[in-house]
Amino acid sequence: MTDDDPRQPSRPGQVSESQKIKSQQAARAYLWACHLELEALKPGNVHIYADGHGMTVADFRRSATLTAPILGDLSRSCGERIRDSVMVTMDHLGCNTNLGILLLCAPLLTAFSHAATADDLAIKLNKILNNFTLADTAAVFAAIARANPGGLGQVRDHDVHAPPTVCLREAMGKAAKRDSIARQYTTGFKDIFGLGIPAYHHAQSRDWSPAWSASYIYMTFLATRMDGHVRRRWGEKTARHLRMHAQQKINALESMNDFKDWPPSWKNFDHDLKQQGINPGSSADLTVTTLLMVRLQDMLQEMHTPFKEGKS
Repeated sequence: MTDDDPRQPSRPGQVSESQKIKSQQAARAYLWACHLELEALKPGNVHIYADGHGMTVADFRRSATLTAPILGDLSRSCGERIRDSVMVTMDHLGCNTNLGILLLCAPLLTAFSHAATADDLAIKLNKILNNFTLADTAAVFAAIARANPGGLGQVRDHDVHAPPTVCLREAMGKAAKRDSIARQYTTGFKDIFGLGIPAYHHAQSRDWSPAWSASYIYMTFLATRMDGHVRRRWGEKTARHLRMHAQQKINALESMNDFKDWPPSWKNFDHDLKQQGINPGSSADLTVTTLLMVRLQDMLQEMHTPFKEGKS
């Protein structure tokens, strides 16, 4: 087994120089994704146009800054980095701003440290998800219990308040049907590759800004899948109703000729959701992860694109 073998999420004390450099790059990419997502108008969620649910943009920016160096520290295992990031967030902010983001981004950043090419990223990610140890799973369970995210983990099998008996991917499988984040663990981030990234490229093809591209990613998730956080907290009927309204907003967007007509409609949608206390947090987490995935793929592509000297 070499230092770049992903059969362990990370191996404390055995980090190569190339991995250290890539982990630093990955931590910067994580910060970029977190900050860009906050610039996106995301109906029902926190963004620069409106705070909500007792949380502010400053809270999310601070949690990203606090957790970036922890996620980039490959001397700790993936599970330890998730746990320690949640603990420092809760200690400093007293609220759960980032559990879903951490659960998704930690294994992705680890995969980046092992990946040789953009195409290799998904392969390495799957291997990492397959090889969480029981110790890592216990660390993640502790993180979930501390963050206390509205019902996640309160199931008959593999309750996060009890010691794990299976590794994390299998435990996530018990929640995958009702939870968006757990589903990514069981499917190898299928929603990111199948929905998020195509939405990003569609937005780019229409020359939208990075922030509005992020908004479109968010609404694509909201219109296509029942948001896991909404489903847990407010029930399936509310989640289904929300998805229907998001579909209507996406359909209307495709027929708009004037870009100026877009923001007011979505701001009204945002206001209505916040008035009802509905926060589609899982869709926001998937948006951050999509932005991070795109950034990491681009970085890997650039690393392995031969330099061609121009003619003088």
